[in-house]
Amino acid sequence: MLHLPETLCLANLEENMIHIPGGTFMMGGESFKNDALPEHLVSLDDFYLCRFPVSQKLWEEVMGEKPSWYQNPRRPVEQISWNWITNKFLPALRNKTGIEDYRLPTEAQWEYAARGGEKGVWINRDSFEFSGSNDLKEVAWYKKNSLQETQSMGLKRPNVLGLYGMSGNVWERCQDWHDPNYYRTLKDQHGENPARNPAGPKDGWDKVVRGGAWLSDNLGYFRPSNHLLSHPADRYDSLGFRLSRYSPT
Repeated sequence: MLHLPETLCLANLEENMIHIPGGTFMMGGESFKNDALPEHLVSLDDFYLCRFPVSQKLWEEVMGEKPSWYQNPRRPVEQISWNWITNKFLPALRNKTGIEDYRLPTEAQWEYAARGGEKGVWINRDSFEFSGSNDLKEVAWYKKNSLQETQSMGLKRPNVLGLYGMSGNVWERCQDWHDPNYYRTLKDQHGENPARNPAGPKDGWDKVVRGGAWLSDNLGYFRPSNHLLSHPADRYDSLGFRLSRYSPT
C-alpha cells in the first residue's frame, strides 16, 4: 500500500525543517543558461531547509486563500510571486509561529542542500546527476511522468539529507537577484579561497529559480547547478518555493 507522508502544515512545519550542517563546496557547473561558471568555492554556516516545498495546505493556513491552479492540499503551492511570498506570506508566517527567521534560501544554500551537503559523495566530485539519484524518475516529477501537472509531495526518493523534490515538480524560488557575471565576480574576489555565505548581487531585474518542474523534459534543468530566472512579480503553475531559516546555533 502506498504510504503518503503527512501533509506539510503549520502543526508539523518545524519538525520538517531539516538541519543542514554548514561546510565548503564547489558551487556552479553546468547550467542551461551557461552562466553557472566559473565553479567557485563557497563556505556556508549551518541552516535549516524544509523537507518539502510549501504545500497548498500550509499556504492556505497562513494566507486564507487558494491560489494554485492544480488544487490539492498535498501538492506544492504555485501561482504565487516572489513579491507575494516576501511581502505577505513570510511576515504572516512569522507572526503565526513566532519564529522570525523563516525566509527563502539563498541559491548557494539551495545548491549545497540539493547536492547533499557534506553527506553527499558529490563533494568529492563523484556526484549524482540529479538531487539524490542518477535516474531522474526516481526523484522527480517531470514531463514524462507528471501527467502534465504538479503531483503530491513525498512520493519520490529524497536525497541523502531527506529533502524531497529538489529536482522536479515545481521550480523553487531563491532569495538572490541574478547577475550573469556574479560567479565570475566571486571567483575574482576570492580566488582559491571560499566565498562565505554569498547572498547574490545587491540588485537586479530577475530572481533566481532552481530545480526543474513537472512540465520540463530537458534533463539539464534538473541538475543541482542549473538555475533559471523569474521576475519577482511572475506567477506560474510550475513555480513554487521552499522555506529556509538560519540555525540558531
